[in-house]
Amino acid sequence: MFKQELSHRSAQVLVVEDDDTTRLTLCQYIQKDGYQPLSAENGEQAIKLLEQLTPDIILMDASMPRMDGFEAIAKIRQCPKFKQIPILMVTSHSDEAHINRAFEAGATEYISKPIQWTVLRNRLKYIWQSIKQNEISKLATQVLENTNEGVIITDEKMTILTLNKAFTDITGYSLDEALGQTPRLLQSGKNNKAFYKKMWEDLNSEGQWVGEIWNRRKNGEIYPEWLNISAVKNELQQVTHYVGIFSDISLLKAKEEHLQELAHFDSLTGLANRRLFQQRFEYAIAQADLDHKKVALLYLDLDDFKPINDTYGHDVGDVVLKTISMRLKELTRDNDTVSRLGGDEFGIILHSIREASNVMTIAEKFIAAIDEPLVINNVKIKIGCSIGISIYPDNSLLPDDLIKYADAAMYSSKKAGKNQYHLYVS
Repeated sequence: MFKQELSHRSAQVLVVEDDDTTRLTLCQYIQKDGYQPLSAENGEQAIKLLEQLTPDIILMDASMPRMDGFEAIAKIRQCPKFKQIPILMVTSHSDEAHINRAFEAGATEYISKPIQWTVLRNRLKYIWQSIKQNEISKLATQVLENTNEGVIITDEKMTILTLNKAFTDITGYSLDEALGQTPRLLQSGKNNKAFYKKMWEDLNSEGQWVGEIWNRRKNGEIYPEWLNISAVKNELQQVTHYVGIFSDISLLKAKEEHLQELAHFDSLTGLANRRLFQQRFEYAIAQADLDHKKVALLYLDLDDFKPINDTYGHDVGDVVLKTISMRLKELTRDNDTVSRLGGDEFGIILHSIREASNVMTIAEKFIAAIDEPLVINNVKIKIGCSIGISIYPDNSLLPDDLIKYADAAMYSSKKAGKNQYHLYVS
């Protein structure tokens, strides 16, 4: 976009010439070639004009009254704003002394009189193209340095040639530290060989790879980034460089994990919620089929929990729920699942069960653990639980049926006097 806009902009050329005819002729020629001519009769007038505007190119005659071209160029170059403006010195003197004097004053080019329009045209064209390319390069550099994304440029052998400030901010490596190294400098070891093999297959076939990768900062911290690598090719379609643009997505990943926790875990106890419980139950059944083993589902409901909330308040009730959750977790294996299904109701999935008698033993341990009194705010609180058990595949092959049967068995425990367990019988 910027390159297109710049290519359509015509250059402003300031013609400084004391001879009226020469000045007018130069302006006409310049305008004919698509430039915007500005004019001044001498160096003093040119400097006053520069207080109001900044031309792209200055065409400066050497011999002029009041202030000649040499003095005018020297004064122009004293102002930092005008140090980079190309100035063409035009003079009838072509001896070495005058040429040296022009360049010492600050001239960029030197053209002898009488002016050959073809020569001047080519000089102006070359200078204007150089200005446009320089402005594009400056813009590219500014964009590179001001973007929040890390940028790294390598040669065809992946040797680092340059990088931007965001690269240093994200990785901790400065240009001096990274120069001459390869991107392996950042490897975390978290991505395997198959990952990098696929990356290079995409780069070689498509010329680009985009995806998530784990890298390591200079301080040793491993972090996730979203990386876009592009291969740069020459006219012969040979890769000459690689450009990598990446963003640190640590915060995004943290938010995703937090949302996952909100979606799958109970906020009070940290246990799996009903949604995750359902997913894990279905997975446990599928795994049991492969291992030729059983899965036990326990529905556990606290006995007389409501009076605790009514008597001591919900804050105490929350402490009771968290304490019970920890006791249940301590009695289960890592691959088992303890979930809070809502209120004071818990669901427990036990993997790889051989016999129903094993489940009964565990249920007795749950009852004994919960039966232990709790002391909260110097108040001794005692609570019990009722448990219902269903077993896959003994009671059913369907998860929904097994959940329903365990729930029914739990209510049988309550009706039978509470603080006990019942095994569902088909």
